[in-house]
Amino acid sequence: MNSRPPPPSGAPRFGFNRVYRTNLRPLVLAVSALAALWTLLSCIGFFRSISTDKSEGVPKLATFAIVLGAVYIVLSLIEISGFVAALTQRLPLVRIYAYLSLVGIFLTVAGGIFQVVVHFTSKSDILKECTSLTNGRTVAIYPFGFFGPSRHDTISVAEADAWCRDAYNRNSWQDIVSLLIYIFLSVSFSMLAWGYYRQVLDPTSVVNFQRAAQPPNAYPMQHQQQYQPYNASVPNLGYNAPYANPQPTFAPPPGPPPDASK
Repeated sequence: MNSRPPPPSGAPRFGFNRVYRTNLRPLVLAVSALAALWTLLSCIGFFRSISTDKSEGVPKLATFAIVLGAVYIVLSLIEISGFVAALTQRLPLVRIYAYLSLVGIFLTVAGGIFQVVVHFTSKSDILKECTSLTNGRTVAIYPFGFFGPSRHDTISVAEADAWCRDAYNRNSWQDIVSLLIYIFLSVSFSMLAWGYYRQVLDPTSVVNFQRAAQPPNAYPMQHQQQYQPYNASVPNLGYNAPYANPQPTFAPPPGPPPDASK
């Protein structure tokens, strides 16, 4: 006896009926592709800063960059798996992506909190590296607009320190706002992944309906064949139809027909 429960049907409890009635596959493809690209670029940025952190004498920031880069690598792989799952429309891959989206929420929240903690606990190292990189740089100043006359000044240590502190203060609240946005987006992506997974499971959903749709003439009926209920192996020859060889013909005898009265 098969005790397996039937596949679900209808919109999920956490979703909206109007959204569920539409095909979520194009949306999953677009969202996973953009998320994979963004996480990949973020990963490259963190790994590129490792050598700079070490050369500026702040190896602790280099270690933090390695950790955050690894987190974004995993997030990028999760989104790539989601793109492949939606592209192939294979149920096992869609199921894996749905569960991996929960892992993505955890990594996004953990990575965002870790980045905020590093920002506030490593303030001295961040300002030290920023001041060292900015000091002595030449900047172009346009007092009358971009198309007006300009002059070039060299940034001093005091100017570099003031500029880095202003940038640090701006990034303090930007990191917190970014964390909230990342949490909202990761939860939304996970809901989208589970909604698409439910569509693939539901035999009455628009996804399976479009995949199972066939053209009207996919299976043409053979109207030329006649119905033979009893012996289908014997062909229907019709009236006076020859079978193998033509029927023999006999010529009438010569003369008039005999008189039946004699």
